[in-house]
Amino acid sequence: MLKVTPPNHPGYIRFPALILIIFGVLFFQIAADPVRSRGLIWYGVALKVSYSGVVFWYQTHGGLPHFWVTFAWFDVAFLILFLLALRTPKPA
Repeated sequence: MLKVTPPNHPGYIRFPALILIIFGVLFFQIAADPVRSRGLIWYGVALKVSYSGVVFWYQTHGGLPHFWVTFAWFDVAFLILFLLALRTPKPA
């Protein structure tokens, strides 16, 4: 339905899924105490730049199902929010 070719091994789905779970735990830690976890926000920035960068690269250089591009735009929005969070001053 989404025109995404299934991988030839389940590990290609399970490993990225586990990475997303790990980052989900990281984001919950940041949300629980953003001031103390401020340094961890850079990992979120790196994740968002990585995913959206790869998707936009392949969209312009080799074609990619639109399904993935939609998520890349969401990641750009979250990237902006992460960067804005880093710009907010630390409480005294």
